[in-house]
Amino acid sequence: MITYAVGELGVTIVPQVVVGWLLYFYAPPPGEGKLTYVPIVYVGILSFLGRISEAVSNPLVGHISDRIRTRWGRRLPFIIFGTPILALSFILMWFPLTRGPSLANTIYLGIMLITFWISFAAVVAPYLSLLPEITPYNDERIVLSSWMALFDVIGLLLASILVGTIVYTFSQGIKIFGLHIRDGFKIVGLLFGVLTFFCFYSVVIMIRETRHSVKKEVPFSIVRAGMECFRNPSFPPFVLAASCSTIGIEMAVAVIPFLVKVVMRSTETVAGLTQGLIVILAALFFPLVNRLADKYGKRWVYLGSLVGFGVLLSLIPTIGHWPVLPPVGQGFVIFGLAALPLSISLVLYRPIVADVIDYDERLTGFRREAMYNGMEGLITKSASALAAILITQLFYHFGNTVENPLGIRLVGPVGGFMTILGFLIFLRYPIKK
Repeated sequence: MITYAVGELGVTIVPQVVVGWLLYFYAPPPGEGKLTYVPIVYVGILSFLGRISEAVSNPLVGHISDRIRTRWGRRLPFIIFGTPILALSFILMWFPLTRGPSLANTIYLGIMLITFWISFAAVVAPYLSLLPEITPYNDERIVLSSWMALFDVIGLLLASILVGTIVYTFSQGIKIFGLHIRDGFKIVGLLFGVLTFFCFYSVVIMIRETRHSVKKEVPFSIVRAGMECFRNPSFPPFVLAASCSTIGIEMAVAVIPFLVKVVMRSTETVAGLTQGLIVILAALFFPLVNRLADKYGKRWVYLGSLVGFGVLLSLIPTIGHWPVLPPVGQGFVIFGLAALPLSISLVLYRPIVADVIDYDERLTGFRREAMYNGMEGLITKSASALAAILITQLFYHFGNTVENPLGIRLVGPVGGFMTILGFLIFLRYPIKK
């Protein structure tokens, strides 16, 4: 279980860095003295296209993975051949072709984002599809998910505190073996690209799939396989609620560097510490989440997390207007309180997916983990694409500068509304355990 959970570092680190820092790198806040590589609206459009590419790839990868037979199994070949492409495209993303806005940078970023997100889908969907095979027992799945959540936390900490610190410390670049690296973002790309490669290859080396069985002989076409997912009454309310929650979470993650720099008037290091504070507190809540899930069931606890996170996001516009605490302290309070909802999502999300897949086996008689992860990815990653468009459009139309920070502040209510909508949808989720 621990070896499998190590792969979760790769699942967490690189997308977290891309979601949390790519926009800030390519289109930093005006007036901060930082170089812009691609106009902010184009970054939003390219991020949208990248996530849509991932979304479309997910069910295709899932369908092929469910039906393929190799001597390594159904899942491991995707991890073996997809991981090098994933790591390399992530590294290259932080090395734009020209210093300043240009058509070449725009095209280059588009190619890197699409390559990155497609390879991410090709690796991660089969990786996650191994989870239900490792244990069929509900209690053990929560334990396994807790191990995965622990590595999620480690990945989130590395992608928040360490990234912010590296970016701030090496803002003027560094010489390594006589080679000048211009800024800290490139160090981040190299460091985490290599780390991601080793995380996924540890799974390849140590994990073996269960033997082939009749349950793995899935006869459905890709269209039929997708339709069967929606005939499972537990899947639509879960995946739609998760999509709404994804929009809120990704908007919150992407706005933190801008919120800290523009509204709180602090540094990239503090932005990383803000993200890290949430993650550290979330890890401390893991035992509580396990006890709550045992006592009340995953459904009610997950519902509570959606409400809590939605309310807290809606408080973002109040930062800087409290009668007590400086703006930085106010931000820490709001994001610190968000730790419990985040902890619930980290621990319970994958066991809920496993429950949905088990329900499908009772309906169809087949184990179709990858197709479910693929269809879940199609819908939630489309939501991620929408989040990228929403935040850049809010910045563009309402402002993301010290003089006019309204676009930054509006991210909170918009993300909060989407999360509360997810709560209303998840009320229809039928599995009670």
